Amino acid sequence: GTEPIRPVIVGIPKILQSTTDTVLEILQVLKEYDLSEEELVLHPRVLTLSAATVRERLSRLHSDPSFRPFIHNRRRLKMVIYFHCAYNRKKLLTENKWRCSTLDLLSTGKKEFDKRCKLGLDLTTGFDTVNMLQKELNLTKTEIRAILNQHSHWKRIPVMTVFHTLEYLREAGIQRSQITDCLQVLLYPMKDVEKCLQLIETSPEVDFCRDSNGKVRPELLLHLVMYFLERPYHFTGNGIWGDTSPPDLFSQ
Repeated sequence: GTEPIRPVIVGIPKILQSTTDTVLEILQVLKEYDLSEEELVLHPRVLTLSAATVRERLSRLHSDPSFRPFIHNRRRLKMVIYFHCAYNRKKLLTENKWRCSTLDLLSTGKKEFDKRCKLGLDLTTGFDTVNMLQKELNLTKTEIRAILNQHSHWKRIPVMTVFHTLEYLREAGIQRSQITDCLQVLLYPMKDVEKCLQLIETSPEVDFCRDSNGKVRPELLLHLVMYFLERPYHFTGNGIWGDTSPPDLFSQ
């Protein structure tokens, strides 16, 4: 690349211990996982690891369902470098019913991690969700944020919830255009979306939305799901919590 190497060496002198062969092997592994040179420039410390370690950690990150939403993040190499730390933190947060694990939280310094946990800051900046949806749905970050910002609590919804609901809709045969036209539906728990889709199949309430074959018109389907999701909550937006109460941001 064109990036000056001296600042990298000064900042991470351990890189000098890596042989040329090791560096080339690591570059090949990164290429296999579609990691760009720009991503390597952000986290050159990965070059201090062995190629086998990099491969093993990338493989585990891609195969572990709890990390899959983060594999689109351009800073994902940070989780390769601090893999054991990120893995242990993810386990700890899950055990403590922490909803919004983020790549930044999983790989930040211990002092910052402890501070945020103590304050109970269980929310996101939306960065992981936006990055994931950008890759999966081919939308711009600006488009995604503009739509999701219409819901005041979207940053308190875990990226995992969004990811699972997206996967479910795809498996149910919902087209990308339908999803992008009703993006906020991804904020709702998968099981609730599934129930509403099943309800719509037989509900006489939506008969006026059906075509000559008795199927709800595709362009209306997810909007009707949103209607049934929110109706019990008087269309306040609180349907996103499902059967749980909104988390207390400042719980200890």
